[in-house]
Amino acid sequence: MQQSVCFSVVRNKNNDISGSRERSRVIPPFQIYPINVMRNVARKGALSYIHMTADVEMVFSEGFAVKMKPLANQYINGKDKKLLVIRRFEVDNKAHVPVDHKELFVMIKAFRAFEFHHKFFPAGHTIESLWQWFRMSKNQTEAYAWQIDYKSSSWEAQLILHRKDPYNPEYIPTRIRDQQSLVYELCRANYTFHLASHVFNVHRGVKTQETNLSSAVLTHQKRLRTRTYKRFMHYINSTYPDTFNQCGKFVM
Repeated sequence: MQQSVCFSVVRNKNNDISGSRERSRVIPPFQIYPINVMRNVARKGALSYIHMTADVEMVFSEGFAVKMKPLANQYINGKDKKLLVIRRFEVDNKAHVPVDHKELFVMIKAFRAFEFHHKFFPAGHTIESLWQWFRMSKNQTEAYAWQIDYKSSSWEAQLILHRKDPYNPEYIPTRIRDQQSLVYELCRANYTFHLASHVFNVHRGVKTQETNLSSAVLTHQKRLRTRTYKRFMHYINSTYPDTFNQCGKFVM
């Protein structure tokens, strides 16, 4: 009984269950975590006007809040359409988690720390000019920021934004461009992206492939892709009709 329930989750439109044995190890029934709903709940319940949502597993660099507060107050005011971008990294499960950009630099050079999801999904997380970021962090005593370009519809930028700024579209399927959809909307709405020096966060563990649960969730949610894409693009193109060229096509 359990196996048939799980197979119903991963069976595709051709009724093909090949490759689903690993996913069948997920104990059914399972529920889809409504990631964008929960992101929005967190933001709407926050007491601060300055928001940042992050996975609970991420470890922030030492003194992150203290270093970022002046910068966030400067950039994030609900009027100027500016966003702060935070770099993300990952380390091996057994490795020390770097506490500042100096330790991080040493670990990057020794191939003990890496940009987040560098093996699994680099298009979503790699930000150009890493060595320049290290130099600029080294040459200044306080965190500051400079403008960078929007990358693509794959980009899962880690953002600091204002309470008044757009929220994640809650109808986007979990793990199907759920964070990228917000980043794309912000680009189409003429927001600018500013990379912060000094600070970062780190995930313990280097991801190389999907877990069984993630694969099952992804397979389940794919059935919603076409309908959701049409709804999202209708909203984007009707709300921001003049900004397609600066952001490009959104691919889901």
